[in-house]
Amino acid sequence: MQIKVLGSGCKTCKQLQNSVNKAVSELGLEVEVEYVDDVQAMLDLGVMAGPVLVIDDAVVSAGQVPSFEKIKQFIVDSKSNVATPKNESKKNSNCGCGSCCCKK
Repeated sequence: MQIKVLGSGCKTCKQLQNSVNKAVSELGLEVEVEYVDDVQAMLDLGVMAGPVLVIDDAVVSAGQVPSFEKIKQFIVDSKSNVATPKNESKKNSNCGCGSCCCKK
């Protein structure tokens, strides 16, 4: 998982970075939160207002500091959307696709 906070270095941007770091810590994840203060990076994402929260190359929030609980939810949702490799598929599966037909 890759998490970035993009901003100009203002108080609001630092507030988002601190909240994201706290959420990552509370969730017990070993993820480094990268802070990017390059305005061009924001423009490349199509975002005009900071701060910006990016998780796995997807903008999940821009122009505001979401609540702490919302930040945690963004992280949890992004973590659960990671594809499971076939060799780690569900138990009782014969073919590795994880479909209900394989659980007989």
